[in-house]
Amino acid sequence: LALTRQFTALVGLREDFYHVHASDPLPASAGGSGFADSASVNAFSQAYSLIWSPSRYTNFYFTHDRISSAKGSVTGGGVNLASGAIDKNDFRNGSVLTELGAKYSLNPNSSLGAALFQQDRHVVDFTGAHDSIRVRGLELEVMWHPDSDVNWFANATFQDGDRKSTRL
Repeated sequence: LALTRQFTALVGLREDFYHVHASDPLPASAGGSGFADSASVNAFSQAYSLIWSPSRYTNFYFTHDRISSAKGSVTGGGVNLASGAIDKNDFRNGSVLTELGAKYSLNPNSSLGAALFQQDRHVVDFTGAHDSIRVRGLELEVMWHPDSDVNWFANATFQDGDRKSTRL
């Protein structure tokens, strides 16, 4: 969405709907839990960016994303029924990213970029543990494509994070 000749806005919205049924494949008489449950859950994600292009060679941007997603088990999917019921929060794992960056074109075939970012992520793993992490960092990139068949990219990320893990 072009706001002016120098400012552009980008907006992304997404709604995910999950209808889930899970049950222990072993009956209680065979040593299974006998647990079974169904749930319907929705998760809303959104992304916003504002880009300022003061010249055709330079772009500055601000991005803010709030993403929701489902978390399955590490064995290829699955729903946690350990408590006997589906926890709807398993489908609302979140990530919030805020980023401020700049990109500069040295010539039509090369560019430099830098960004400062902060990302907060929260997941509920398959065992029911809640993991939260905050990562802050600096990202640097260089891109060069001498012709249409060759692209060279180099980037480096310097980051620091704090993790908090709790049990239900």
